[in-house]
Amino acid sequence: MVKIKKMKAADRDAMYQLLQQNDALTAKEIELEISRIDNALFKTTKDKIWVQVAHTVERNLVGYGMYGIEPLSKNTFQIYRILISPLFKDQGIEELILASIEDDVRKKQGHLLITQVSSASRYKSMRKFFLANNFSLKSQIKNYYENGVDQIFYTKVITDFHHTMDEYIR
Repeated sequence: MVKIKKMKAADRDAMYQLLQQNDALTAKEIELEISRIDNALFKTTKDKIWVQVAHTVERNLVGYGMYGIEPLSKNTFQIYRILISPLFKDQGIEELILASIEDDVRKKQGHLLITQVSSASRYKSMRKFFLANNFSLKSQIKNYYENGVDQIFYTKVITDFHHTMDEYIR
């Protein structure tokens, strides 16, 4: 069983370890991710960033989702990352985290989720994940990251329905 809750300062070290376990991330990506985690915890910038974490019953952190409001918009939110421990892949935790993010975005009167994913092969599962969860491919910028590696944009309209949950349990 996994519970999804808002990140607390006590989660930071476990999140750093989780980042280090992920072979798909570069050192620069990990550095950026740590700065966003710190911003979400300590409000180091004016950016509004939130993190939902997934814990086992034993309180082990097994994943997280990070998202924020787009600075110049009123109700568009970006998912920066959904990351799951390799030991807990393909157990539906990604979907639970996404559902928790969507619920929180609705509570904040958000109507649109966007995300950007690299076309690099190491991100293939993430691209498939977003398409499988009703995101639409909206654009692709050729050679954005480097020659042959594009940036792909996905969006999902968040519909307002009356069902909300404060905590997701699997």
